[in-house]
Amino acid sequence: PMRFEAHLDAVLRILVGLVKAYVLAIWFENRGLRPDTDLTALNWTGWFVSSYCFYFYLYLNFSGYCDVVIGVGSLMGVRPPENFDKPFISRNISEFWQRQHRSLTLWLTDYVFSPAYKRALESDRFRGRSLLAANLALMLTMLVSGLWHGTTLAFLLFGLAHGLYQVVYRSWDSLLIRRFGRKRVRAFRERWDVRIAGIVLTFNATAFAFVFFRVETELLVRLATAWMET
Repeated sequence: PMRFEAHLDAVLRILVGLVKAYVLAIWFENRGLRPDTDLTALNWTGWFVSSYCFYFYLYLNFSGYCDVVIGVGSLMGVRPPENFDKPFISRNISEFWQRQHRSLTLWLTDYVFSPAYKRALESDRFRGRSLLAANLALMLTMLVSGLWHGTTLAFLLFGLAHGLYQVVYRSWDSLLIRRFGRKRVRAFRERWDVRIAGIVLTFNATAFAFVFFRVETELLVRLATAWMET
């Protein structure tokens, strides 16, 4: 049987989730990117503010519902696994996907990345080229992640952006380790200024990628046409 403290923790988790989903998330949603937002009409300040607000809305809305489910499940004696672990303090894109939507990350790892990576390593073309095999598997995994969220061109570009982030990070990480050694690279990353720089860079990169959730295919075609005409 659950103790009183456990019941109290579960009830508080439900209340926190409701506040996140129905108070904070709505506040940010009203100030963030909307489906009818004309991105081309925003100045740089408006673009960043509305993008950040939309990013916070997505997190608060989804994590709030997860809090409610975890709280209700705990009251019923079955505690669901945590789905978020402070993704905004991720220091790199790999850590971000270990903290953000963890159930999806585990599924993608088991059913997309691992089989694709293994298949690549077993092929003659990628035998002995583990980094290239890993990068291709990561790109495929992120593209599937984008299509999991939606089947439009915008969601495909979301997956492509995260795939490029992963490839750049993994390649840079491998280069640093080969050049300076794993121990020195680890010590460098533990510096406070490096940690802060990593958090800021990762936050902005992921916030930009989530803008595709609010981009219609028609706008993408219009922007591509305007770019080709310049």
